[in-house]
Amino acid sequence: MTAHSISLGLQGKWTGWDECSPPILTWKTLINTRAPKFIAFILNCFTTTVATPELKKLWGYWEFEGCKLCGKEKCSLSHILAGCSTSRAQGRYSWRHDSVLNTTQPVLENHIAKCNEKESCAKPIQQVFVKAGPTSQKGKRVEEITSLLQGATDWKLLIDYDHKKIVFPPTICPTSQRPDIIIWSERTKVVIWAELTCPAEENIRSAQVRKQQRYMDLAAQVREAGWTLHDLTVEAGARGCVADTFRRFLKKIGLSSRETRELLKDIAFTTARCSYAIYLAATNDFWPKHALLGGANAKPPSQI
Repeated sequence: MTAHSISLGLQGKWTGWDECSPPILTWKTLINTRAPKFIAFILNCFTTTVATPELKKLWGYWEFEGCKLCGKEKCSLSHILAGCSTSRAQGRYSWRHDSVLNTTQPVLENHIAKCNEKESCAKPIQQVFVKAGPTSQKGKRVEEITSLLQGATDWKLLIDYDHKKIVFPPTICPTSQRPDIIIWSERTKVVIWAELTCPAEENIRSAQVRKQQRYMDLAAQVREAGWTLHDLTVEAGARGCVADTFRRFLKKIGLSSRETRELLKDIAFTTARCSYAIYLAATNDFWPKHALLGGANAKPPSQI
């Protein structure tokens, strides 16, 4: 089936997204959903069959295949979700970007609060694995999980929003740059930052390189100041596919497999919900100010 999909020029484009994972669409979500058109949008995103001006012209429904917002000659789904200059200027993409941060922040705050308890950071996190079949105490093995947050109890967190801009911690170094997620400990002089991007899935790799280059000078300043730096990038694809870099970031700071899985699922659906709204407004010149999704507004996928 995969080999057949690769041979399809249009519907098989998803086979090239090898650096991300799709949203988890269980049968329960598909059958019990309260928003079938939203689920259909997610599914059509993977086969590139969402009705865009480019496809409507190809199907013979429209004569004009350009973007009605910025005037680009061909308006594809990738252009609508991540490439329109008018949508970017109006804050449509920054709203989705900040909604992903809003979904992530409560989990990070809770995790850092736990790590700042002295006992939790005194030793590596332990998980117990039980062999399949009949078990006994002797059949269990314990695996230690290392975390970048071990060894300190004074971790702090800053999240940079478009409507609530932060200042990079001046105790580290003076700069006007603002990575999206900053975690640092002044006692151990360790800094962890993650820069979020929500590109089209086919552009995830180029987004990683672009963001790494943007903060190269700041990274050098931080290290020259005597701090240990872990500079990371995280990506949430515009169609709802979360990049593997996001999973690695969460595991590096010590989130459990269950916590990581649940958060990535919420991020995928938050991104997809924002992109669906952006798609529905692709012909609307006016973009009102929307409240951020995620956080207190997040809903389990089974309730969508």
